[in-house]
Amino acid sequence: MFELLGIVFGGVSRLTQHWMETRDKQNEREHEAVMFDKQVALQSQRFAAEKDLRQMDISAQRDAGELDLLATAIKAQASEAAAAGGWVASLSASVRPMVSYWLMFIYTAAKIATLYLSIKSGAPLVEAVRNAYTEFDGAMLGSIISFWFADRSLRKAGK
Repeated sequence: MFELLGIVFGGVSRLTQHWMETRDKQNEREHEAVMFDKQVALQSQRFAAEKDLRQMDISAQRDAGELDLLATAIKAQASEAAAAGGWVASLSASVRPMVSYWLMFIYTAAKIATLYLSIKSGAPLVEAVRNAYTEFDGAMLGSIISFWFADRSLRKAGK
């Protein structure tokens, strides 16, 4: 009788152990499958990031090449102006300031005309000034002042 109970309990314990090992292996395989999926997702993210990085490098190289070409063109223009003589260099140097003065003169004349017409139509002076000076004018004035004074001062300080 004890032998029969020993055989039954031994068999049941052996089957239980086998069932637990099988279940543990199944859980381990499921875990490995989940981890593999995560590794695949991580690798695809790495490939996408490397692709973006390569595209950024290509774009930066292209921009640097364009800046080098621009700098070369400006140097060539300056050397041509210097080789042509002193008056050509002076004329070349005065183009940008003269265009700036000309545009500011036209803009100021347009604003004065707007102010004059507004006053002539019967609007009070305060209202005429409000109509003539808009947010765009303030933004443009700020841009001009920062270009001619702040930007140049900061560049000179950085040298």
